[in-house]
Order: sequence, then structure tokens, then C-alpha cells
Amino acid sequence: NVVVVKHHPRPITLANSFYTTQCPDIADRIVINLTSRNPDRAFAQQVSPFYVGPVTGPDGASSDSLEIFWQVGKVFPHHDDGGQPSEAYFKYRNDMYSKKQGEIPKPIMRHPYHEFGYEADDMLYWAYWNGEKGEYERLSYLEARKKVYIPEYARLVANSEAFKWMKSLVDQGEKVALL
Repeated sequence: NVVVVKHHPRPITLANSFYTTQCPDIADRIVINLTSRNPDRAFAQQVSPFYVGPVTGPDGASSDSLEIFWQVGKVFPHHDDGGQPSEAYFKYRNDMYSKKQGEIPKPIMRHPYHEFGYEADDMLYWAYWNGEKGEYERLSYLEARKKVYIPEYARLVANSEAFKWMKSLVDQGEKVALL
């Protein structure tokens, strides 16, 4: 009963007709905005990757929010050293991880690679510390979403009142679309 819809960069509300008319298969669903753009700030702070955190990676490095953790884990050409993250990458990562929510301008937090002249498709890999191998593993975008982002997001929101409310909707048989 739950579908996840990629959000569009325009302001959205709890039941936005832009989505329900563009995606006829969700027209009968309750559309719930999980983004930082949700006008209900208290709700957004419980479910938006911009606000939920902190996150500590398997190598012990931690970030104030999931969004910073996710975006900064991406390695672009200028931070690659023969297939491994370079020293410059770790300096950049640690600097970004040390910042608190709100200290990084939102456009940079959402797309930090623009600072370096890259686009999203220029990402080489997501750097994931594999403790068993004792090295950083190169994950594709999709592999990193499955291995890192989704489990961390679930861990961070599972006990929130917002999640409990959404789960109650599904438990009652409501059809839900998450943005």
C-alpha cells in the first residue's frame, strides 16, 4: 500500500495535485511530503534527511544529518586516488561532517559536487568502509542507496511520531505515496 515517488524541486504539500495528476496510479493515495520543504516543520524534522541524524559510519566518522552523510560519501574524480578516496577527500569529508545542521547552505548540502564543477552523473562511487577487508569499498549509487542510505534512514525515523502516524495509516488500509 506504500509507494515512494521521487520528489520534484517545487514546493509540495501533503496532497499536491502536481503529483496526483502526473502519476495516475497514485491519484487515490495520501501523498506525504518527507522532504525539508514540508510546511509542517515539526513533521519534517522527524522525517527529512536534512534533519534526521546523527549518523556514524562503519569507520567511525559521523555527521549531524543523513543528508550530509549521504552527499559527502560520494567520491568525484578530483577526490579519487587510483580507485580509493584520496587524502583530500577525507579532509573535505571530515570538514563537512564537522558542521552542524544549518551551517552548510542548503544548495551545497544537497549538491556539494557543484562546488567542484561536477554534476551528479560524474560521481565515481560511494566510499563505504568495509571493516572485514580493512579498506574502502567502491559502491555504485544504487548499491550505496541499498546498503547505506535506506538502512540508516529507517533506523533514524523508525521511532518517530511521524513514522508511527504513517504506519497507522497503512495498518488501517490507507494507500500512501511518500515523496
